[in-house]
Amino acid sequence: MTGTVVAASGLRRRYADGSRTIDVLRGVSIRVEAGERVAITGRSGAGKSTLANILGLLDVQDEGTYELLGRDTTSLRARERDALRRDAIGFVFQAYHVLGNRSCWDNVHLKLSTARTQASERERLIAAALDSVGLLEHADAPARLLSGGEKQRLAIARATVTTPSLLLADEPTGNLDPDTAGEVLDLLDELAHSGIAVVVITHDRPTARWADRVVELRDGQLAR
Repeated sequence: MTGTVVAASGLRRRYADGSRTIDVLRGVSIRVEAGERVAITGRSGAGKSTLANILGLLDVQDEGTYELLGRDTTSLRARERDALRRDAIGFVFQAYHVLGNRSCWDNVHLKLSTARTQASERERLIAAALDSVGLLEHADAPARLLSGGEKQRLAIARATVTTPSLLLADEPTGNLDPDTAGEVLDLLDELAHSGIAVVVITHDRPTARWADRVVELRDGQLAR
């Protein structure tokens, strides 16, 4: 997988707060190539989550353009945005968001249940995803029995079972000890080497150092 995955230019996002208007993003431009590891850093309130939500097609900018895989997302209808998000983007969060009472297998299957995947292919894809993060032997175990690191690995398996072009990870090492965090970053390395663009939102300095490039936001703008 080669080429530009993310091409955003002049992104602006405003929110109303009573009688005030708050400019959260103020002309942010960013490009991410296939296989690139990018860390987005900045203090709380700098606009990191808002930028991630726009890149993940969970929110829409007020001004500016955003192309994902060369496709202009600005004029997409809601159904088209949902389909592009489903097919092209995987999400990993600090709190894992796995279903504790469901098996590891079921947690990954939930992602495939919304994808255009033939039923005959699902078992192979789920097994491959769990195997890639070292959890195949725990396929039938309830997710609540996993350690924190294992839950994050399960979240990565779920996010990547559809082979997305972009992985957005919000503080993926935030709840982990240093050794386990290193294991998760190793998995993200493997994904980047396979051609997936990996964008990580982080406050963690070791995670930022791991990235190929660091993008710092300050008050809604890129730091110079």
